[in-house]
Amino acid sequence: MKTKPIVWLPAAVFLAVLCSKQAPQPKSQGKVVCLLCDLSESTNKPEIRKSYQDYIRMVLDGTRENDVLLASPITEKSIAERYILRHAFPDFSTDTDNPLYQQAQRKKFDLRMQAEKDSLFGVITGTLFDPSLKIVKTDITSSLSAAQAVFESFAEKKRVLVILSDMIEDSESYDFEKENLTDARIREIIRVETEKGRLPSLAGVHVHVAGAAAEDKEHFFKVRKFWMEYFKACKATLLNANYGTGLITFTE
Repeated sequence: MKTKPIVWLPAAVFLAVLCSKQAPQPKSQGKVVCLLCDLSESTNKPEIRKSYQDYIRMVLDGTRENDVLLASPITEKSIAERYILRHAFPDFSTDTDNPLYQQAQRKKFDLRMQAEKDSLFGVITGTLFDPSLKIVKTDITSSLSAAQAVFESFAEKKRVLVILSDMIEDSESYDFEKENLTDARIREIIRVETEKGRLPSLAGVHVHVAGAAAEDKEHFFKVRKFWMEYFKACKATLLNANYGTGLITFTE
């Protein structure tokens, strides 16, 4: 009696799926994330630092394969600060065409990535939030000039800037606690910074600000207006939704 071909069809299809070659996956372009954290005394409160830790965790959770993460403090001498962390996440690769083996390798890769993120969280928070550090001034503008060099080094990647700060500039040049940030004054500051060659070039950079604060509502919106205009002059993208007291999501 002859075996009916239909009996062997499911097994043949299953073997074909196992043995079939998958189309090669293009290497992920990835992104470079520059994380700047304000360490001034105005942010040195347990609840604020706890929020910063939560935001740092969110940024780490939002990193993917082939991403690069750099972290640096914002201090009174931000232009001279070294990045406390520079970490390049690996790109996923596989040595098999078998979909089941690929899934297993992917699972192992994701577990290693999570372990890396957990380790980096400890490094970043442990270094940034050293209780012995006493930072009085907040030179945000200089930290952005330093960030420019970072992004220029990774021109092929998507560029993301995350700033954890109350955004109250308090440097040798400007004191936002005392400045009357009218539209005219904002234009004047940007003009002066441009003429002195201190306005950073951040073209293509997506900006997120978390921790923004001020003494009252009016002051908050004036400071926000300044940074909106400032980043616009730098040719970066800062949306209203990405400037606030907290980091709602990080899905870049």
